[in-house]
Parts: sequence; C-alpha cells; structure tokens
Amino acid sequence: FVSFDTVRRTLPTLEAKEYATLSNASQIENGLTPYFTEEEIAKMGVGTNWQNQIFRNAISHTHNVSLSGSNKLVSYYLTGNIVSKQGVIKNSDFNLYSLRGNFKIQATPRFSINANFYTSYDKNHSGDPETALISALQWSPTKDVYDAEGNYTLPGGGVGPNSLYNPLAYALEYVNESTHATFNASVTGEYKFTDYLKLSSLISYKTNSGVAGYFDNQVANHGPAEDISGSKTESRYSTLQSTTILSFDKTFGKHLVQATGVYELIRDQYNSTSASSKGIPVGMGYNGVHFGTILQKPWVEYSATTLQSFMVRANYSYDSRYMLSASVRFDGASQLADGHKWDHFTAFSAGWNIANEKFMEDAKDVLSELKLRASYGTVGNAAVPAYSSHLKFYPGLDANNNPTLSISQLGNDNLKWERTTEWNVGVESGFLNGRIT
Repeated sequence: FVSFDTVRRTLPTLEAKEYATLSNASQIENGLTPYFTEEEIAKMGVGTNWQNQIFRNAISHTHNVSLSGSNKLVSYYLTGNIVSKQGVIKNSDFNLYSLRGNFKIQATPRFSINANFYTSYDKNHSGDPETALISALQWSPTKDVYDAEGNYTLPGGGVGPNSLYNPLAYALEYVNESTHATFNASVTGEYKFTDYLKLSSLISYKTNSGVAGYFDNQVANHGPAEDISGSKTESRYSTLQSTTILSFDKTFGKHLVQATGVYELIRDQYNSTSASSKGIPVGMGYNGVHFGTILQKPWVEYSATTLQSFMVRANYSYDSRYMLSASVRFDGASQLADGHKWDHFTAFSAGWNIANEKFMEDAKDVLSELKLRASYGTVGNAAVPAYSSHLKFYPGLDANNNPTLSISQLGNDNLKWERTTEWNVGVESGFLNGRIT
C-alpha cells in the first residue's frame, strides 16, 4: 500500500516586510541604527518562509509477499516485507527489508525438525532535522536561501540568531545515518524413543549489528577543509543458545511419574568500535574517518558472558490425589567471581487434591475443586554485567597529553549468586463446577 504524509499546519511567522519594520522599530527604541532602509523595506516581498524550505510532502510504500505449502511430511511458510518511508523534513528517509521463514519436517514417525529464521536490514538517513527545525523557527525571513555566489547564506547582519546556520543546510548537508542488520535462527529436533521417553534439542543464534555515522562537510558554515569532521561507530551483539531436554512421562496404574533433565548453554558477546577525525577528504563521508588529518581518540569495547545450567526435575502423582515434586539445578555464570561462579538451587512441593477423595463425592456439585499446596524453593540471580568482579581501569590523558589509567571499577572477590528463598502454602477452591473460584 501507499501512504502520504504532510505537515498539517505550520507555525505562523512574520513576512519579510513585517520582520524588517519591527526590527527597525526595536533598534530605534534602543537608540541604535536601523538595520534596513525604507527603500530596502519597500522592495521586500513575502521573503523566505523557512518552514516551507525544509518541509516536503512525503510518500511511503509497503510491499509484502508470502508463500506457504504443506504435505504429510513438510510444511513451510515464507514472508518478505519491504518498507520505504520518507520523512516530512527533506533528506530524511527510512527503508526496511525483512524475510521470515518457518519449516516443519516429519523426517520419520519418531523424529521431527522445526526450523525458524528472521532476518532484516534497515537504514535510517537524515541530515540534522532537529536543528533544521529550530533554525527555521528563528531565522529571518529577510535572508535568502543562497547568496550571490550560490552558497548557503550565513547568520549575522544583525537579524536572526548568530549561533544557528541556514535551516536548509542543516537538513541537506549534514549526514546522520544508521544501519541495522538482524538475523535470528533456531532449529529444534525431537526424537521419541517410546511413547513416554523423548529427547529434544534446540540450537538458536541471534545477532544484531549496526553502523552509525555522522559527517559535517563544513558547507553550512563555509568552513575550511581541515575542519571537515566525521565519526563512525560499529557494534555487534550475538547470542548462541543450546538447550537439550530429556523427558519421561508414564502412567503405571494409578501412579503418574514424570522426570525431566535439562542442559543449557547461553553465550552472549558484544563488541563495538568507534572513531572520529577532522580533515577528512571531501567526498569520502564518514567512511573516510581513518583518512582524516587529525584523528580523535578511538574507542573499543568488548564483553562476553557464558551461562551454563544443569537441571533435574521429578513429579509424582498418585490417583490424581497426592502430588510430590522436586528439582535441583546447578548454574554457572562467568561474570561472577572465581570460586563463586557455580551454585545449586533446589525446590520441593507437595499437594493434596482433597476434592478427589471419596468422602468429598457428595459435595462435588457444590465444592467442585479443593486443593492444598505447599512449596519451598531457592532461585538464583546473576544479572550483572560482564567482568563485574574485576578491577577495571579507564584510559585517558593528563594535562600534558601523557597517557593515564584511572580506576573505573573496584574488584569484588565475593561477587556471587543472589539467592532468594521462598515458602508458599495455599488453598485452591472452586464452586459450582468452576463458576466461582
């Protein structure tokens, strides 16, 4: 589909003659020389409407295509999207491309595979729209967009702000650009040894990478080539997860036995680099940061964490009346201190379904559900950033530009799992076949 965007209403501003007349009146009131002569004012028309200079009618369109099919063994679904949006301020736009797919394969009567993926790429491009709008509301309508030599007009001359440059130059000449690429994929396989014993395994990978760039070509302020500046930042975040689950679920007469074993590994990784410089050759944009004549201090960041878990859980139920459950898990987190990375957590629960007792049969019509539950358990939390237990330093420069190191984080040899212990006792009841609970 296609859509259109426009600025519904702009703020009212003075025309050139009105602005010049009021500016002269202010000067005279303060005993100063008027900015404009009567002849200059007489020749003025409407002047420059700076809001009209930076705004535009924008068009956006979205396209979608999908494909699906199935048979006894395989089913699939694919969908792709394209989104293109223009901003109402000139030189601003956004584009998105994405593709998603789902696949299910019944390889054998006992073995099945599910696969999913999603990938996208988007790009956001603009000048400096915020400053362009601020400048458009303050610049004098007596100024033209371009001077006699075809360059953007400059501030000054007693009218308008001296600290803001040409509004249209902010919109068109500066570069603010960012791109993001995302890829998520997971594959799950399940094998049924018997009707009551199965093994499932999940492998998933997620990554998100981005590039952000800024470039000032000094056209707006007629600056020298040595002041042409830019910066570029590249970052990437990824997560790899592997989960294996062995499940047992079988009924022996009135006895229901369930058991689950889980192994899981999650690894997160983040890295980022950024650099900036001045004196970038004309035409290279922010991708020419490393060719600048004055390089600024680069920045590199890297972090990685790993979480490893083992868990066993067992459930037992007799005749849907008496329930017992127990679990134990061992978790290790790399961001904790040496000697405290691993810990174990246990949980127990018991339940009595009183409503299923024979002595409750006569009350079923009124008291349809009555359960007594009790549980005890501990859970852990290791949600702290990578290297939180380490002594960290921050590089810098002193007044004489000598390299320095300052402490940014004190080490903590006792950083360990946060443990929370919880007791619960409760009663669940239902009346009139669940109409009241």
